[in-house]
Amino acid sequence: MTIQTIDNIELLENITLDDLIQLDDGNYKSDIHLNNLDIVYFFPKCLTKNGICINKNRNFIDMLFDISNIELNEWVNKVENVITNKIYEKSNEWFSNRVDLKYIKKSLNPLSRKNDNMIIRTYIDVSENILYNVGSYILPVIKIDYLLIKKNCFDIKLNIYKLNIIEDKRDDEIQEIQLVVNDDNPIQIKNHNDIFNKYYEDTLLKANNLRNEAINKYLEAKNIKSKLILDTFDNYELNEINKLYGLDIFSK
Repeated sequence: MTIQTIDNIELLENITLDDLIQLDDGNYKSDIHLNNLDIVYFFPKCLTKNGICINKNRNFIDMLFDISNIELNEWVNKVENVITNKIYEKSNEWFSNRVDLKYIKKSLNPLSRKNDNMIIRTYIDVSENILYNVGSYILPVIKIDYLLIKKNCFDIKLNIYKLNIIEDKRDDEIQEIQLVVNDDNPIQIKNHNDIFNKYYEDTLLKANNLRNEAINKYLEAKNIKSKLILDTFDNYELNEINKLYGLDIFSK
């Protein structure tokens, strides 16, 4: 199993819904896999709404993300669209009555809720109390777990597969506390500093590319001191253009 990043959404087209399993409450579930393996994604660093919430059925975390996070929005939409189509493909096998695609789309509960933040609920299986400061950031690794089928709706269930809790001790020091939730397939999570360094390197590379592009444009402009331009403006006007744009291109 490989942990994916949320920008890798094309592989979701190949996920499969397993055979239905009836639950004690009368509902059904279908486990979600990719090539018979768990589907696990590394999510961005985030805060939580109320920390780890204890529920009589299952404990959960409401994760808070930037509502303008394009990659995460695309990931959520992709998961919902693919699952909708997979349900429709199984409809003749699963349902005695006719269920069309429009009904499935309407009945699928959204993965996220939006107000000031994008809120995504994920469940967490823990056997002991966890000391966690609600104001601390977490680095979650999320498993697309299963599809829950109720009488009138469908729910895609996400589960915490691995979790890092980042405790801020000082402005210049961050302590990572790793909470192991599932030990069936132990995995290694990258140190968050390595991740931030990668973001920095990518951003620096983009900045250098933009700088090189700007230099090329400057040289191009410098090489087109056409007679048309130079004959159109007098020295005063050319100096004003240079001052306006911070250039030293136009001169007679």
